[in-house]
Amino acid sequence: MKRRLVRGDAVVLKYYCKDRDRPAIVIDKPQGGFVTIVFADANQKVTALVDNLIILNEKRNPGKT
Repeated sequence: MKRRLVRGDAVVLKYYCKDRDRPAIVIDKPQGGFVTIVFADANQKVTALVDNLIILNEKRNPGKT
């Protein structure tokens, strides 16, 4: 089962993408297979294809169990 991206998830791009070595944070919910991310090193916002992202760390919601 593939986990859905949510705002606050830490991600990186897959190995074949241009900016693959740069960590990023999801800042908007996915729409139409795309999601807005911001790179942690340069505060640069870009739109990425959801299928090209690898989740590093999932945002946790402490209010739910």
